[in-house]
Parts: sequence; C-alpha cells; structure tokens
Amino acid sequence: MNLLREDWAGGSDWRDKLGLPAARYVEQLGERIADALKAAGVNVKETQLRSKANYDKRSTGRSLEPGDKALVLMPNHRSKLFAQWCGPYEVIQRCADNNYLLDIKGRQALLNINALRKYQTDLTLSAVTFVRRLAALR
Repeated sequence: MNLLREDWAGGSDWRDKLGLPAARYVEQLGERIADALKAAGVNVKETQLRSKANYDKRSTGRSLEPGDKALVLMPNHRSKLFAQWCGPYEVIQRCADNNYLLDIKGRQALLNINALRKYQTDLTLSAVTFVRRLAALR
C-alpha cells in the first residue's frame, strides 16, 4: 500500500523501476498470488488423496459382535507406554461410533474399538503348547 500511496503522491520512482504504474503492478501481484494459492490448493488435495490411498492399503476394518471375546488395553497408572492387554471380556452390545459395551468383571463398560482387540483362540497353538508342557513334565 505504501507503493500505491507514494506513486499517487508523485514522490516515488517506482514507475521507472517496475516499468508500469504501481496500481497495475499491485493488481498483477494479486492475480499471481491468487494463482499460486489455487495451485497450492490443488497440490494439497492431490497429496491428501495420495496419503489416504497409502493409509487405506495398510488399514483394516475392525468390528466385534455381541458374544465375542475382546481384550482391553488398560493403561498403567505411571505411564501410558506401559499399557497392557487385559481380558478376555465378553462383548454385550455394539453401540454407535465404534463403541462397544463390555462385561468387565460384573460391571458394564463402554469402550471404543481403539482400546479393544478381538480375542482369538488358536487351537493349534494351544495343542503345541500342551505338548511342550507335557514333554517338560516327563
């Protein structure tokens, strides 16, 4: 704005330096800034789509059904870094927004899927563990 004021007051030699009137220079500058912002917006959208595609390649949908068993990530009182998986606990009901109602030691708790993991029983692993323990007893 100082450039325009000085040009209008006649106390500036900006017209000679710019090769055009200051008002026209400011107008062109505004157009160039608008074009740059538009190009940046396009780049942001492309980057977001590429990031989402990369994230979706590795992500999996998680859901639990009533009657399933689930492990619960319980935080440690001293540090979040030492949280442990506890359970298994039974899923009572699926609620809105990826929340689940669980029966934890006789009380009901509403927990988000981010703090839950489906409890898997692997019979073959159990059989191998049983055989190893039996061999250790002999």
